[in-house]
Amino acid sequence: MLIRKTALIVLVFVLAGSFACRRAADREAADVVPIKEALAAGRSPVEVGSPAPMLVSLATPSFRVTVKNITDSALESVAWTAVAFDENGVPIPEGEVEGGYADPLSPIAAGESLELTFMLPVENAVRVKLVLKEVIYTAPNPLGGDFGDLAFKWTNPYYDAEMQKARGVAVPD
Repeated sequence: MLIRKTALIVLVFVLAGSFACRRAADREAADVVPIKEALAAGRSPVEVGSPAPMLVSLATPSFRVTVKNITDSALESVAWTAVAFDENGVPIPEGEVEGGYADPLSPIAAGESLELTFMLPVENAVRVKLVLKEVIYTAPNPLGGDFGDLAFKWTNPYYDAEMQKARGVAVPD
């Protein structure tokens, strides 16, 4: 009798957990856009949050930022240019640094957010603006599922204009 009750309780927990996981997956799937639709609409495959300063080292400013994959494809890398600003809000020319995330073995999954940290080699940087440069994503092979996914590169078509704007240079509309 005790074994039946224990088995029934375990079954209830397993079913409840399975249902909860399915509901979480459905919510996550609702937050993603097919990669082809996002790119056709001129959207970036990722949303990059505003960098927030962290106190890790007094000599090297550190920041954290959240990157969210808004598509249904895994993202193997996200590259950006960081533009550093001093306490007066003036861009620091030597504070422009390339950075990002790259890990083909642990890509950013569909709908997943990832918090990243990075450092700038400029002591007086108090704020930073990130300009998205390119994203490597995976998509199904056009030859079929037997051949595995392929990596594709999306390059920000507005990169140059966004860099000029980040530097404080007026950009015509």
